[in-house]
Amino acid sequence: MTAAAGGLSNLANPDGQTTFEKRYQMLLDLDNGLRANSPLGESIVDMDGFYQQSKSMMYNPEIDAVFKFTTADQQRFGNSGFGNSCITARNLVKANLGTRYIQINIGGWDNHTNIYAANGGIYGPAGQFDKGLGNLMMDLASLPGVNGGTLLDETLIVAMGEFGRTVRNGSTPGLNNTQGRDHYFQHFTFFAGGGISGGRVIGSTTADGFAVLDPGWSQNRPVANEDIAATIYSALGIDYTTKRLDDPFRRGFEYVPFASEGAWYPVLELFTRDLKPRPRSTPRGSNRTIGR
Repeated sequence: MTAAAGGLSNLANPDGQTTFEKRYQMLLDLDNGLRANSPLGESIVDMDGFYQQSKSMMYNPEIDAVFKFTTADQQRFGNSGFGNSCITARNLVKANLGTRYIQINIGGWDNHTNIYAANGGIYGPAGQFDKGLGNLMMDLASLPGVNGGTLLDETLIVAMGEFGRTVRNGSTPGLNNTQGRDHYFQHFTFFAGGGISGGRVIGSTTADGFAVLDPGWSQNRPVANEDIAATIYSALGIDYTTKRLDDPFRRGFEYVPFASEGAWYPVLELFTRDLKPRPRSTPRGSNRTIGR
């Protein structure tokens, strides 16, 4: 989804609501007998449920309002695609219509060449990221939550990428031969809101960020992506060791692979409270996650 000030165009039919409703009713008249308790099986019933959910979003003023924003907000959030997405994320959380997970992407970090160019390089995406994320956090912190705190208290924000950037050119500190930074297996992850004890860094690195000196958490090793996934699940009250067996081929789907064998753990040092993962059947309805 690409956020835009005018909202989502596909929440309305180009031929108008009256024509759409007539056509949809004709469709129901033709195949309604196959939708409920379908002789074709459970998958058809499930597909009908998806159609009903999609239709319920159309011509719905509550949902339409979520995907619209003012010019003033657009400017405050940086007038960028990422900023617009952060506004929409704020609106989704504020509306409390059932959204539990929001993902926002921002590209432009692959700076193998001229990373610090005055009119390009890292400054473009970094500026967009700072304005968008900063204003998202401030807005959530100013809005009342469901349980007496703020929406930021009830929303876990996680910002991360799939890898970091090199801090050395071979064994020499600094940029590569084209004044950029290449792919690097070490990176950091930013956590905020949702019970996070803010203003801290977990662990430490060498002065140039080349290697981890002190992992800073209970497992005394560098934090892996699987540990981050376990942390997010735990913050939401979900048992990260769960293995689902209801996939189409009954192969089994682990929320965090090998976590049930003790391979991965949540970083509990991030939080102001003890995390006690709950079974999947009793999620915390007020908690939600925004990931970048």
